[in-house]
Amino acid sequence: MRRRHLTIISLVLVLTMGIAMMSLLGCGKEVKIEPITRHLEYNVDTAESQQPAYDLNIRRINYLIYPTFGDPAIVKRGGQQVLEFDPRLRNWNGELPELGKSDFSVSLARSNGPAKGWSKILEVTDATKGPCQKWPEYAGSDIYNVTVEIPDHLPEGLYDLQIDAGKKSDGSWTYTDQQAHALQCVDEFKDHFSFVQLADIHVYGPEISYEGYNMHQRDYRSPKGEGAVYLQKAIEQINLMKPDFCIFTGDYVNSQYWIDHEYSEYGLGDMPEYQFEMSWFYQEALELEVPVFMVPGNHESYSYKGDSSEFKYDFQASWRDLWGPLYYSFDYGPDYHFVAINSADWDIENRNLFPTLPGFPFLPKKWQGQLLSGGDQWQQGEVTKERIDECNPDSFGGQLGWIRDDLEAHAEAKMRVVAIHHDPWSKNGEGEQWADTDVPFFGETWKSGEGEGRTAILRLMRDYDVAFEISGHQHVDNVGWASDLFDRPDSDPAIFINTTCTEFPEYGSDDSEYSYPGYRRIWINSGKLESYGYKEKKSEGKSVDWWSYPIYKDSDVGGDNADLEPTASVIEIKKESDTSYTVTNYLEKSLPDTMMEIRVPKLAGNEQYQPGPDCRFGDVYEGGDYVVYQVLTDVPAGSKDSGAVRKISIVK
Repeated sequence: MRRRHLTIISLVLVLTMGIAMMSLLGCGKEVKIEPITRHLEYNVDTAESQQPAYDLNIRRINYLIYPTFGDPAIVKRGGQQVLEFDPRLRNWNGELPELGKSDFSVSLARSNGPAKGWSKILEVTDATKGPCQKWPEYAGSDIYNVTVEIPDHLPEGLYDLQIDAGKKSDGSWTYTDQQAHALQCVDEFKDHFSFVQLADIHVYGPEISYEGYNMHQRDYRSPKGEGAVYLQKAIEQINLMKPDFCIFTGDYVNSQYWIDHEYSEYGLGDMPEYQFEMSWFYQEALELEVPVFMVPGNHESYSYKGDSSEFKYDFQASWRDLWGPLYYSFDYGPDYHFVAINSADWDIENRNLFPTLPGFPFLPKKWQGQLLSGGDQWQQGEVTKERIDECNPDSFGGQLGWIRDDLEAHAEAKMRVVAIHHDPWSKNGEGEQWADTDVPFFGETWKSGEGEGRTAILRLMRDYDVAFEISGHQHVDNVGWASDLFDRPDSDPAIFINTTCTEFPEYGSDDSEYSYPGYRRIWINSGKLESYGYKEKKSEGKSVDWWSYPIYKDSDVGGDNADLEPTASVIEIKKESDTSYTVTNYLEKSLPDTMMEIRVPKLAGNEQYQPGPDCRFGDVYEGGDYVVYQVLTDVPAGSKDSGAVRKISIVK
């Protein structure tokens, strides 16, 4: 939840919401919930517009339910990968048709870069009915587990997947489905690796504007405008850095300025704001060249019913249609286990959006953290060891019970990590992202939080020795740690890492002078957290990796950013020719193993391309008349005033 809303709420609610609010908040009755399908029914009408049609069908998960864009697979070449296939479109009570191994065909194609579209057919070695393993909400429901071989010569990189099933007599297929960015092929799983975390991206355009909104580096959606420029710069930097993967920890859209809107400036008709913004974010995220694991935030979790007794929209249902399960886990190799949690675990009534004033945002009843089913009730104040001990994991159900079982099943992993939108710890164990926000409402505090399960998740993190947690929500950098409370030595505490926003911070928000658009690059080495920030800060006598990597060169990391409006990126990439690029690094950290792909015509005879100075080759893609080289180099550290320059090139 963006902090500017707190100021707006205090201005609006005290004055205007009495009678309308009583009718919306006080009903408390049981509501029949029907499947939310309206967001699938909008078509683009471009008859009176010269703009290209947008593909706004927000459903992307059909028959191939794992791996997906938001829950991809990272697989070692020469190994196997199990795909989950459901021809019933996740109608779990329906009957599965009879299909065998020979009824399936699976292929992959490079997702992005100069080798985009380079494809390979995979060998299907098995296809059997069995329980769904990758959607915890539907565990036990039978689907088809389709096993494919990953060729031992498959180049490293990110791939789209296509699956066809049920071949007809005319050679066509009964079922065909694709998933973008679903599979990352690696040569090996490393014990020294990195991933990048982005939080609170909030894609929307200038069509939304009210007090506090920061429009810097934010334009209309392409092709009308340049889009979310700040996100594009972050993705460009990530694509050069080539971390092993990304984790995005929620709040990708605004989704509460309108419910439905006439997007006439785009040549579009009436549609839900959530659909427009989330399909826009999807479009921007397609530029990534590394896999990304998506965690939902509160802005992806709202619902709306207006004055009806039945709900019109449920954003969490749309999440399942687009990205995958609301909560899940994944592994990086055999030793590193990550748990992605849905901390907006409120029932649909509490997620319901209601109107305030014209020109001001809709607001949900609840936007703070919660984990339901058998955990603790909300208690104000710093968590204690006694409170943690009082939680009984045997009583946990729902998501909490699944987290318990999942962590127990991976107790032998070298490291366990939690990714969540709302941090249950900050600040200093007080759980302010679970608490009510300090907003007046007719003399009372607006009950936006007081969620269950805060101490329960801390109990599970303690019992199963979770090394660290990453989160977002507050748009500021913050780091906390627990040693005695978690029965850990001071030299190896559990660490709670909250990350700044990717967008430009709101004007006048709390801590805005310290906030700047950024992300974290987190390094793990031999089962230990090696580094998790860009610059250190002294906190309670410790040197802590407090501050995130800035996206923009003029960011004052650790200083005053209240009027920050830079445009230059901390990493600039300039194309010199078809075979040469110049990278300028203004960060005070080096960039090891940066990589770009360069496509060139095949040479005649025995003539070969060679890496340029200070460069080395990775894998090679060979097409009919072209070759794509992965070219790597190490870019030294620079400074804000003097960037370090390195060329990435190939020569004959």
